Amino acid sequence: MNQGTIEVRGQGRATVDPDVAVVALTISVIRDSYSKTMTTLNDQIDTLRDELSEQGIDREQLKTTGFGIEEHYERQERKNYNTEHIFAGFDGTHSLELRLPVDTVLLNRVLMAVADSETDARFSLSFTIRDPTRIKRKMLAAGGREARADAEVMAEAAGASLGAVLRIDYTWNEVHFTSEVTYSAPEMSVGHSAMPDIEPNSISGSEEVRVQWELVQ
Repeated sequence: MNQGTIEVRGQGRATVDPDVAVVALTISVIRDSYSKTMTTLNDQIDTLRDELSEQGIDREQLKTTGFGIEEHYERQERKNYNTEHIFAGFDGTHSLELRLPVDTVLLNRVLMAVADSETDARFSLSFTIRDPTRIKRKMLAAGGREARADAEVMAEAAGASLGAVLRIDYTWNEVHFTSEVTYSAPEMSVGHSAMPDIEPNSISGSEEVRVQWELVQ
């Protein structure tokens, strides 16, 4: 006999080791004309690709993620505490991304090449996973199992049992499987003889699952 319904939430969690290193690179220059800014950016990108190719990185692996050139103004103080913004050239920025396997030897070589680069490249490093869908499904399955286990306990305590599943919902939030790494300025200085030993943190995530059952006698 149907005795009503029960809805329970389950939390599915997973912790995985990252398998992809993401090197985000940015080159910014200011020149007195649009064409000089564009030319300088292109020259520096070509130089950076050449430097990385010496470390076994194909030129095509370095992908553009952002590009822009805009007018640059500098603030100047005038008499009577007035200020004026003076045109100072064109500010160009080219952002790129390089994805590598989590190979500390290769990664240290690449970061050393960037740190010693003849370009004005700056970099940041993060780690992620190649197949987030597999991990997301693992978390959803774990959340569903937890919800059912808890529902069975409560149903038994109420003198009932679980019947058919009436509804299943889960959170639609996008899960970002990323582990950030931060370097201080001295470690990024040009000409450094060594980079810090890199050991990425494990990446954790969770998904909430809500399941409704009918209760039967």
